[in-house]
Amino acid sequence: MWPTTRGSGVVIGIVDDGLQHTHPDLQPNYSSALSFDFNFNDSDPSPNTSVDHHGTAVAGVAAARGDNGIGVSGAAPLATLAGLRLISAAATDAQEADALGHQGNAIHISSNSWGPADDGKTLAGPGPLTQSAIATAITQGRSGKGRIFTWAAGNGKASQDNCNFDGYANSRYVIAVGALADTGTQASYSEPCAAMLVTAPSSGGSRGVTTTDLVGAPGYTTTDYTSTFGGTSSATPLVSGVIALMLARNQALTWRDVQHILVESAFKINPGDSGWTTGEFAHNEKFGFGLVDAQAAVNLATTWTNVAAEASVPAVTRTLNVTIPDNNATGVSDNVTIASSFSNFTVERVEVVFDATHTYRGDLEVTLTSPAGVSSRLATVRNDSGDNFASWRFGSVRHWGEVAAGTWTLKVADRVAQDVGTWKSWKLGIYGTQSPPAISVTPTGTTDFGSVTVDTSTDRDFTVKNTGGPTLTGSASTSAPFSIVSGGSFSLGAGASQTVVVRFSPTSVTTFSGNVSFTSNGGDISRAVTGTGKAVQFSLTVSKAGNGTGTVTSSPTGISCGGDCSESVDSGTSVTLTATPNSGSVFTGWSGGGCSGTGTCTVTVSAATTITATFTASQQMFTLTVVRKGSASGTVTSSPSGINCGSTCSASYLVNTVVTLTATPAAGATFKQWGGACSGASCTVTLNTNKTVDAVFAKTFTDASLVVGNTVKAVHFTELREAIDRLRAVNGLEAFAWTDPTLAAGSTAVKRLHLTELRTALSEAYDKAGLTAPAYTDPSIVAKQTRIKAAHLNQLRDAVRDLE
Repeated sequence: MWPTTRGSGVVIGIVDDGLQHTHPDLQPNYSSALSFDFNFNDSDPSPNTSVDHHGTAVAGVAAARGDNGIGVSGAAPLATLAGLRLISAAATDAQEADALGHQGNAIHISSNSWGPADDGKTLAGPGPLTQSAIATAITQGRSGKGRIFTWAAGNGKASQDNCNFDGYANSRYVIAVGALADTGTQASYSEPCAAMLVTAPSSGGSRGVTTTDLVGAPGYTTTDYTSTFGGTSSATPLVSGVIALMLARNQALTWRDVQHILVESAFKINPGDSGWTTGEFAHNEKFGFGLVDAQAAVNLATTWTNVAAEASVPAVTRTLNVTIPDNNATGVSDNVTIASSFSNFTVERVEVVFDATHTYRGDLEVTLTSPAGVSSRLATVRNDSGDNFASWRFGSVRHWGEVAAGTWTLKVADRVAQDVGTWKSWKLGIYGTQSPPAISVTPTGTTDFGSVTVDTSTDRDFTVKNTGGPTLTGSASTSAPFSIVSGGSFSLGAGASQTVVVRFSPTSVTTFSGNVSFTSNGGDISRAVTGTGKAVQFSLTVSKAGNGTGTVTSSPTGISCGGDCSESVDSGTSVTLTATPNSGSVFTGWSGGGCSGTGTCTVTVSAATTITATFTASQQMFTLTVVRKGSASGTVTSSPSGINCGSTCSASYLVNTVVTLTATPAAGATFKQWGGACSGASCTVTLNTNKTVDAVFAKTFTDASLVVGNTVKAVHFTELREAIDRLRAVNGLEAFAWTDPTLAAGSTAVKRLHLTELRTALSEAYDKAGLTAPAYTDPSIVAKQTRIKAAHLNQLRDAVRDLE
């Protein structure tokens, strides 16, 4: 490490009880121009050798010369030392302020191995002038990069002290340093603290720290050096020296960069200790982030990229005025929820300003728990009989690297019986870095507005979002025929979004392309847009009138009316309409849109247009004729009326009239079927030509099925005669001249001649119909030889049915 950096060019201010600059190991590095005695208001910080030994030992740890053949070497042997004598006597707030702000640009590091009494009962911190001086040195020191303050965490562990009761050491502006014994464990005196950043080797084991002492008899020893120095007083200047080595390698580091490097490079000492947190940056109240590692810190500093400027979450104050339950571990809790807009805020330091009245404040335990579940013990129980916490500021680095957003819980518990108090209020302050604002815009790619009618418009939404923090400001712009309708200016917190409405208003029939530009403090984004202007369209509607029917079609195609009787047509389009009447109708003419006559209609569409096509039913009449057929008779009637066949078997109807016929058989008959223009069991016809319908009636025979052994009756012959005569008449023959025209049961004997006549009369009807007469059983019926059988009658009946 020393071959690459020894701290040259870096000034360490030793704020203490004096600095013996004549010491041979300190004199080469001493700057008289930068030194001052604030106790006695002169430029010589030399100590009172009878009592002021501390500062000279501190200076040697930080920057004793080294490599000079004598004594010792400090951590940064070529760093410059400025002696700032302050604690040789009681100092006022003004004196402290002067010492800590002295030579703001020239002194880079302020090393402070002092503070309030480490007695476990003191609660004290800097006065307002000192606080202001520290803040000014942070913001303006080192030409704006900030003075680095190191501070001893304190040696009061045995008295249950905690550096959070030290308002100097727990400040977010300082690096609180704890001590590690040579055993690798927490030194027995080193105060634990949620605000401790790092530890450094010191006394507490078998050895002390060897450093410069007052020359001669005064001091810790009678020699010029001591080997018994220690405490956090020694650990602190060691860290100051390491920081000098870092700055010598990278002078651009800010006060916060130094803290970041120490956090990231610290060595995790005693990793099995249960006090370590488990986050990315493990912390232990005993060790801070670990043991300072000079080599790792210098290496990191050499290539370090500075962190963003410090940001803060707006402080939240909670006023409670609640009683703190006495001797109760549960205590009282209160929450502060940080908005999700700070979910990209990375925590470094947390401060809690705590206000409570209590007659024995050492009874109180105050614990802060982060949204990540990490707890910081801000106040621990100790033997402090003092009254109240009057707006006391606690600090913690245990939440380093966590996200600020979420619920932070502060718990206050009175762990000892007897004294009671009231929790009045608390304020939460969070400091760290927040990602810079960053812009995203959706949709990505090209947004197509589609086809839009000229002189109209359509809108599309874009969403602009702040994907960083803390506030994204900017505006959206574009050019005609695109325009920003709303949301053109935006101011968005982290995670917030806004809709930007973009309008496309084409002025001509063509395709337009452009860009919408989003310009912001989080970057610039452009989104391509396109859209096509289309002609103005008007509706062309066909209306049909009249008592006739027909269709209208268009050229160019689109209308087929019939079904589709309206179309949107580009302005200026010429459309030709053609009317076609249905059967039974005639097209009688156009009206509307400038059309007339019975030819085609050509219209140039320049506005919404309705054209009427009139179709008139023709007066043409058609005749419906009913022919009754079959072996029996009946009547046929029509709906609408006109046919009553019986008497009227033909009627005329207007074209396309729908007529339903109903058949009613006479007695002794059944309706068999329809024929001609109808078929089956029902008949409905549309008269668009002359039509004939056959109504077939069938004779009903007695003893429908004759079998051998049945008695042949006169009625069997009589029914066949009637059926055959009906078939003869239907086929244009006269009634047959029957032998024994009247057959009566019991009076006229059935003769074979009667059977022969039935066959003859029916065969003549078959011949007339152009059909082959049926073949009969016993073709020749001979009197007194051929017996009349059931088969003879059944065959005749079947033949009648076939001829029907």
